[in-house]
Amino acid sequence: MSCVNCSGCAKTIPMNLCMASLSTSGLPNNTSVTLTFESLADGATLIASGTTNGSGVLTIAAASLPDFIAGVTYKLTPSATWTVGECATVTFQYFTGSSGIITGATNTITECN
Repeated sequence: MSCVNCSGCAKTIPMNLCMASLSTSGLPNNTSVTLTFESLADGATLIASGTTNGSGVLTIAAASLPDFIAGVTYKLTPSATWTVGECATVTFQYFTGSSGIITGATNTITECN
């Protein structure tokens, strides 16, 4: 999970780079949304898009996401109004456990609490 960071919250929780999907809520229902990820390391821009469901949840499968770089923080901005804030910061890293790298995670971007 990561949390919205551009509206006063300064917390960023690392997200698993070996994910199955990335999701967030708080977007308009049944709407095509583009997510722009701007690297805070070098300004490079990565794009992902999808359509929200009837509850305003956007879920994008890993196969449709750009190739993120481990340890790099990205400013995430959606193309639609987002009730949790105007943008978020996300940092992807490899998660490991006793058996090695953990795969198949669902990363969810949520409002800070």
